[in-house]
Amino acid sequence: MCFSNLSFAQVEATNEIQSKVLFQLVEQNVRVQPLLRNATPFVKGLTYVVLVEKSGDTNSSSASKRGRLVMQPGDIANLSASTQNLLKGEKLTVDILVYEKDTILIHQNSKEYQLKEVNSQREAVNFFDERISGIVIDNTKTKLGNDFYNEYYNRYQQLYKDNKETAYVEETPPIGRTTLVTVKIGNREVFKARTQPGYDYLDNLVKQALARTELYLKTQKNNINSLKIY
Repeated sequence: MCFSNLSFAQVEATNEIQSKVLFQLVEQNVRVQPLLRNATPFVKGLTYVVLVEKSGDTNSSSASKRGRLVMQPGDIANLSASTQNLLKGEKLTVDILVYEKDTILIHQNSKEYQLKEVNSQREAVNFFDERISGIVIDNTKTKLGNDFYNEYYNRYQQLYKDNKETAYVEETPPIGRTTLVTVKIGNREVFKARTQPGYDYLDNLVKQALARTELYLKTQKNNINSLKIY
């Protein structure tokens, strides 16, 4: 799954393959979201490894995820995400390794993040100065929730890829065969509804979510324009 036409600032780049790491902090849980960009003029078949290491005074742990993807020129890929429980003083180190033909290392990036104090407010932490456009973070837990995210994400990219506020698709624990999904733009909740199996129901739900998203973004734009006038 790829983002398109997004801007990267202060990225680590080798052979025009670029990467970033986004962190989403909720209390003591840190969601690690690596991103990869193909800045070459060529289609690239790549293998990636994301290694996340947690270290502290009393314990340490590590986990790695490996995957393959094909990237068109300019694509930005949402790599394997993970969630870590982080205590004050503990540190996360995220390494991204990218290979061509499985064995040729063409890109390597390493970033660290340390939780200095526990914050109960949600905040998006970015190692880079410039906010990027079109980001939709997947915080779903079930196949129903993930199906909603995929449909919403694909259509969002067609309509709002230039929006610089991060969008979130979240999900509460399921009840029976349904689950509750929420769409937020930044910290603002714009849509909430229960999902259920069936593409027709899903399609209608995503259309409703996009309509609410459109309304929110238009309202924000009108407010900004009003401030400029005065």
